[in-house]
Amino acid sequence: MNKNFYFVIIPLAIGALAMIYLQIDGRPLKLIFLDNYLHWVVGITGIKTPKDAIRFQSENYAMDKIDGIDSIAGRYADVNHTLQSGVKLPVRIYYPNGYDPQRKRPYNAFVWIHGGGWIFGRYSDNDLLLTGLTNSSDNIVAFSVEYRLAPEYKFPTGLNDCWHHLIYISEHAKDFNIDPNKIVIGGEDVGGNFVAVLSQRSRKDRHVHLAGQYLCSPILMDPNGTESERKYRSGYILTPTFLNVSFTSYATTAERKLAEVFPFLAKKLTGLPPVLLHITEFDQNNDYTMKYANRLIDAGIPVKIHKFAGVPHGAIAALSHSFPDVAKTASLDLAEWLKSLWPIDLTSQV
Repeated sequence: MNKNFYFVIIPLAIGALAMIYLQIDGRPLKLIFLDNYLHWVVGITGIKTPKDAIRFQSENYAMDKIDGIDSIAGRYADVNHTLQSGVKLPVRIYYPNGYDPQRKRPYNAFVWIHGGGWIFGRYSDNDLLLTGLTNSSDNIVAFSVEYRLAPEYKFPTGLNDCWHHLIYISEHAKDFNIDPNKIVIGGEDVGGNFVAVLSQRSRKDRHVHLAGQYLCSPILMDPNGTESERKYRSGYILTPTFLNVSFTSYATTAERKLAEVFPFLAKKLTGLPPVLLHITEFDQNNDYTMKYANRLIDAGIPVKIHKFAGVPHGAIAALSHSFPDVAKTASLDLAEWLKSLWPIDLTSQV
């Protein structure tokens, strides 16, 4: 057994018991504990440089070696996509109740991009949100796509991986029995960053038609110096140090001035697909996120906003097992919003 196992699991168990009862200055100990726990784990694993992040990824986030449908649990299956770039990456496909690959009317598609600051995370991390979505609708097939991580694979590798996934899914729509004109993308954290960037890219590159974009606690710009960054820089999962490591691992200083790295920098936001925006209360990124939402509204883009009070960044998907009620509410709200994009009889299987 890994020598760090006991150092990780013991404080987690103690903290889980303590946070049930305790608060500090009216703030749930849960938030303080999660922040300190994550930073302690980072300290144990020795992640201080991009090279350390590569080592940690190779030990803990190795890509699944899957050929075809490898595993089915409930109503999801893991498959590999061989992308336009030639790379093979895994995808988890979530099916609705009563899924029929021969159904005459194709299903709608939701493509999810996980978060992790460009340096962590994997396609299989967000089952709670995505199974909640497909359980809430009998007309949606969801795809959770993998992409290559920084710092080993820097900008724009991961971004292009996700774009090529979209092309693959669109071009193979008949194989999945989905409508290529009814594809919505969504993502949390830097997954939300990719969603915003790819939605902007889709205006010019017609390989993919996007019907909507779900921005879940997105990182749209470096929040340094904003009011929300000052307010939530300590004790709420994200810290300036972590964000700096993420940004520098992913892109150069010059690249971080590009709208394909930070989509807030885009000069024009007209012609984009409708937006569902989910944010959490304790998030350094909220100032830029809300500014972006207001710019979208000013550009004539339909935007629906839902703020989850009392929870930190990541509560909707990455930390959903710690906040299951949040994930449930988010998946129900997402399902209802998707139905509003496709005002047809969604219960019909004809």
